[in-house]
Amino acid sequence: MSLKSGSTTFGTSVIRTDEYIMMAKIMVKNGETVHEAAADIKMIDDCMSLMRTRSIIVSHQFTSTGRKRKDATLSSMIEARIDQLCDELKEI
Repeated sequence: MSLKSGSTTFGTSVIRTDEYIMMAKIMVKNGETVHEAAADIKMIDDCMSLMRTRSIIVSHQFTSTGRKRKDATLSSMIEARIDQLCDELKEI
């Protein structure tokens, strides 16, 4: 069983298609324009994506004994991934 996430139809990374449609209907019914509702839903989706990313980073900041890991920040994780790509490209 795969965990559905996001909507390719609406370009969201967390909010699914059915959730997007339901949210849009409610927002328009409450007086927002379609464009305002789309912008609000995109902002909500971005915030949820940021929260998901933050929780992943926070979970990797500490060892199982509770000590803080060295270089466990977002920028150090990105730097490590870029270094990994460079190593992979050198092998080609």
